[in-house]
Amino acid sequence: MQAVIDFVVGQSLYVYIAAGGVAALVVAIVAVALIGKAKFARRIRDYLAIPGAKERADYFTEEELLRRTRLIEKLTGKYGDELIHLLGIDRLWTDRLSGQARRSDFRRVLQHAPEYGLFTCFVVALKNVGLRSILRDYLMNNSDFLVLRRLALSGKGEEFSGPSARDFFAERLDEIREMIGDPEWPSRYFAIKILLHDDDKRSARALWDGFSDPHPLVRRTVTSELRTDERRRHYEQLTALFRSDPVFEVRQAARDRIRADFADLYTFDLNKLSPEEALHTVELLDPKSPDDENAAVELLSGDNLELGFAAARFLVRCGTLDRLFLQADLGDREGLERALRILTNAAAVNVVAFLSAVRKNPTPGSLHIAARLLQQHGTADLLVETAERVFRLQPEVTPNYVELYRETVQALSLRGSDEALRILDREIVRRRSTPELLRIALLGVPHGRDHVFATTLLEGLKDPNLPERDALREALRKLDTGTIVPVALRIITEGRERHEHTVRIDALKLLGELDLPYALQDILEHLPILPLDEARAFTSMLQQYQPKELDRKVSALLQSVDGSIRAAVIAALPATGKKTFLPQIKQALLDADPDVRIAATWALVDYEETRSLGQAAAMLRDPVPRVRASVARALGTAGNAASLDALKSSVTDENEVAVVKLAAIEGLGASTENAAVDILVRVLETDDQHQSDALTALSRKTDSRSIARLVEQFKDAAPELRDRITTAFKMMGEESEQAIRGVLDQDILSLKPYLAEILEATGYVESRIRMLNHRDPRIRRSAALFLSKVGSKAAFRGIVMAARDPDSEVRVQVTKALERLATEEGSLILQALEEDPDRRIRKYTHWAIERIKAKSL
Repeated sequence: MQAVIDFVVGQSLYVYIAAGGVAALVVAIVAVALIGKAKFARRIRDYLAIPGAKERADYFTEEELLRRTRLIEKLTGKYGDELIHLLGIDRLWTDRLSGQARRSDFRRVLQHAPEYGLFTCFVVALKNVGLRSILRDYLMNNSDFLVLRRLALSGKGEEFSGPSARDFFAERLDEIREMIGDPEWPSRYFAIKILLHDDDKRSARALWDGFSDPHPLVRRTVTSELRTDERRRHYEQLTALFRSDPVFEVRQAARDRIRADFADLYTFDLNKLSPEEALHTVELLDPKSPDDENAAVELLSGDNLELGFAAARFLVRCGTLDRLFLQADLGDREGLERALRILTNAAAVNVVAFLSAVRKNPTPGSLHIAARLLQQHGTADLLVETAERVFRLQPEVTPNYVELYRETVQALSLRGSDEALRILDREIVRRRSTPELLRIALLGVPHGRDHVFATTLLEGLKDPNLPERDALREALRKLDTGTIVPVALRIITEGRERHEHTVRIDALKLLGELDLPYALQDILEHLPILPLDEARAFTSMLQQYQPKELDRKVSALLQSVDGSIRAAVIAALPATGKKTFLPQIKQALLDADPDVRIAATWALVDYEETRSLGQAAAMLRDPVPRVRASVARALGTAGNAASLDALKSSVTDENEVAVVKLAAIEGLGASTENAAVDILVRVLETDDQHQSDALTALSRKTDSRSIARLVEQFKDAAPELRDRITTAFKMMGEESEQAIRGVLDQDILSLKPYLAEILEATGYVESRIRMLNHRDPRIRRSAALFLSKVGSKAAFRGIVMAARDPDSEVRVQVTKALERLATEEGSLILQALEEDPDRRIRKYTHWAIERIKAKSL
């Protein structure tokens, strides 16, 4: 002791100061801790004193509560265990125990919060041998049946190790079996999970009942974990759950179990299932199974939307819809239509995620499908992406591209945002050199988007070089009337010095097409802007105006000094259907102005005033050539016997002057009557001087009725006249070919050989033979069908070459055509084909004949 005293006395003053400081710090820390505990205890007291509901988080943080755990435990002596629940620290202890498995938390939960955390203690104890003994002691000290039930009810279906639990409760399995009948599902789940690993037969029987348990977690647990030697019964039970259980997680567990352990037994036939069973089967098809994928595609192609919806979702998981979309080929029409049908059905049930693949590397076929579907489905950004890609393709204007372009414009028109429609606006400017595409773009302008299109369209109206004027006016009519009327009136009134004539014509047409009653005077006074024939077609809109007001304005204009206005008004009057002004029109046949005389003649034709047209026949000798020509066309258009007789008299009169004959021939060319064809053929045969004029007139007769009549004339004509008629057909060009095909489709046997001769002479048969090599099977089918109808030797030379076409429908046409050769005339064609100089023709002819004989085509 003396040594200690001596040591202390021997220290310097600084050591004493330092020691005092440390002691003071310790005292301060202890004091602060005590004060902090005291303050915390007061806060708890105050918190408990607050009446009514209160949020613990508004007063204490979780970290603070966990830090004061020991103090809170002590305070339970004063406030009771209810304090634990009020502060929510029981949940905090349990959560921390679940993550860290701390022994102190384990004991706290068992002591203060078993109702909430006992199951967590159980799960943690199964993994921690040290904690397992503490739990066992706890359960032993609470050895009544209810302690196991309390343990189960404190859980909410958490996963735990069944084998470990079975070993832990090996001596209490009878109690656990009794819990199978508990009304609360956590108890049943707890018992089932343990008994799944018990070999006792009593447990096995209880497990089979678990397949029909009211709670899905119990059914799913039995489905996933049951092991039994009754394989067929087990499979049938799983199949029943898979098809009929109303809960998806149970059905999925059943399907996974079947796929893992019963693949050899699994089969399905959707046709034998109820709609609900089929739906459950489809939604859990195997993405790795080609058979399941094909079954889903077939369902999506059908009419059942509910099954289609499930099939579409499955095909999304398989990647099938994306693949169909990205591999679409415009050249394979059959495949394209199939893909479009499937994807359209998917879109009908709002499965459209595959459209996003348009951002990847789409084919023109993919873009075609996207354009079709985006007219009703999909997002605006995809529409913008699709339009930009389609418009960037810039291939030559092929039928496939025109179709793709039209569908894209339609989508923009129906659902385009301003951003998307500005792309269309730029297309209108860019496509002026490709009228076919420009027309589509113009017709796609939607209503009410003046802020997007007004500038471009109005500039287009003023540009005489912009083609597709009719489509332009239709687009302009979709703008606000207040936007376009002032511009149209300004163009009309500013005159020819400021605007070209074609622009003024369009402005007047636009004004008239708007049907504005208050613009009647402007329209009537500017009718001379239009050529007379256009004025006649244009002014049907006059029927919309008040009769008295119209009569008054027309009477005043017919009395005006301006001949062009009088002519335009007369040309317009028949469109009103009113015959009030017929006397003035008849009188106008003698007017000094040639345009008025022409307008009066056409007005009588439009009024169908056949008697008055007799006066007009004398005008074939009018001193003005254009009057003669117009009168002749009017008489030909009238088509009645008297007018045709007048024209016939003029062309057959040897003493008639050439200019009158020429006018009469032009009139016959305008007629749609068969008699006009007969007269022109006679001129072709007898009048060498006007032969070329007659050929020109005949070449304009491309309607099927005139074609049939001309073929009749060809049939009975002498060789020289036949050559001339053939020349007329050649001059008709492509315009006549469809009409000739129409006559051919009528299957008039007496005309068929002559139609074939004409078609061969014009080169049309040869062009169809070339179509047999087209990549599109639809075009090859059409060509084969046409050639089989022609039935000439030249046609059959092409047909036999198609005998091995990959398309079955083309081969069917070949077979039908060759079977028609089983006649005397047909045998001559076959003989000629078998002796053809071309070895391929001989080879294919022989092959086709053998196939027909064997009836195997």
